[in-house]
Amino acid sequence: MMRALVAILLTILCSIGCKPKPIAKEAVAVERELQQVEVEDVRSESTIDYREFTGRTSAVTTIEIRARVSGYLVQSPTSKLITDRARPANNSPGDSKDSISFVVEVSEGGRVSKGNPLFEIDPSPYKAILAQATGNLIARQAQFTRLELELIRNRELVRTNSVSESDLDLAIANSAETAGQIENLKAVVSQAELNLEFTRISSPIDGLLGQTFVTNGNLVTGDATILTTVVSTSPIQAYFDVDEGTVLDYRERVRDGKVPSARGSSIEVKLGLANELDYPHVGNIDFVDNATDGSTGNTRMRALFLNEEGALSPGLFARISAPISAEYMATIVQSRALGMDQKGRYVMVVDQDDTVHRRTIQMGTIRGDRATIAQGLKVGEAIVVAGLQKIKDGDKVRRNPPKSPEPKSDLKRDSSTDQPKSAPKVSADES
Repeated sequence: MMRALVAILLTILCSIGCKPKPIAKEAVAVERELQQVEVEDVRSESTIDYREFTGRTSAVTTIEIRARVSGYLVQSPTSKLITDRARPANNSPGDSKDSISFVVEVSEGGRVSKGNPLFEIDPSPYKAILAQATGNLIARQAQFTRLELELIRNRELVRTNSVSESDLDLAIANSAETAGQIENLKAVVSQAELNLEFTRISSPIDGLLGQTFVTNGNLVTGDATILTTVVSTSPIQAYFDVDEGTVLDYRERVRDGKVPSARGSSIEVKLGLANELDYPHVGNIDFVDNATDGSTGNTRMRALFLNEEGALSPGLFARISAPISAEYMATIVQSRALGMDQKGRYVMVVDQDDTVHRRTIQMGTIRGDRATIAQGLKVGEAIVVAGLQKIKDGDKVRRNPPKSPEPKSDLKRDSSTDQPKSAPKVSADES
């Protein structure tokens, strides 16, 4: 009996001695609940606020090439697939080797320079008109020479009373009348020369040639028929609309002396195309419309870009990044540190005890991986930049620095430095 009691007591004591202490178990549980998060200090950087608008590129100069005189077309720009040797024969009236006075070597859609031949209208009729006008002028000049000689003789004869005063007056009138007719014929010759010159149509500017609307053999009408178009490409402009809120905000800053007026100064803007992630094209605002569109509330503006590489062409969709503030020191955080819930934007601030607290903030602007904070944070405070989904207000966390050093932000640029580079530029000639 005693042996049985001793065995029971030993079993009880052994079982009690083998159980872990409750305090140690709680410590392990607390240790396991600590979440590892990336923490970074809030900092301050020199910044300019930008806003993005959408618009379209446009040529500074667009010219409709029209016929100045009427006639049959004997030369015109051809398709790129047609060479000079393979051009179809012309069957238009007056079309011969003698009628072709220059060679059109440009192609539709190609780049042209000022003075490049584009079209030729059959010059034969205008050469005949010029020859006729020139002949009439020569004949009248010969007549004028004869009348001048007669006038000189009559002046001598009137002194000896060999001719009457009326004969002298008639000689003077005939000479003056012929002189007037000569001036009229000179004008006719000049007009004929102009008309002959107008049969040769050249590019008035440097730019890109458009589609040929009228081909060889067709009759064109002076000052009416549009033959093609030429648009300039360097420089090039972009029109964009600015919303009413931004306009009013900017005007208030102008009145406060914080920013320059867009009408009286050159404000730099940047442009990105649909296939470009960045804003590689730099230009300046050169026009602000004098009224706001009452139906949309937008104000139209225009920026001018040099486009020396030819990457821009008219009609392209454009993203315009324009500054709306002067340079100032702003509170900067990583954009991935921002959270959003029903109360609005917030960040998780880590105190000295490694406890996180939800902090409502007022946003400034977000550009790439950096954001400016208008209110709610101070420089030097620690915030969670990764792991927001694992924590809640009041949790204790284990601090970890960011896994990799972030490149220095420059919010004065249009996009963050760690964004992918834009696609290679393609000139208008290559496209």
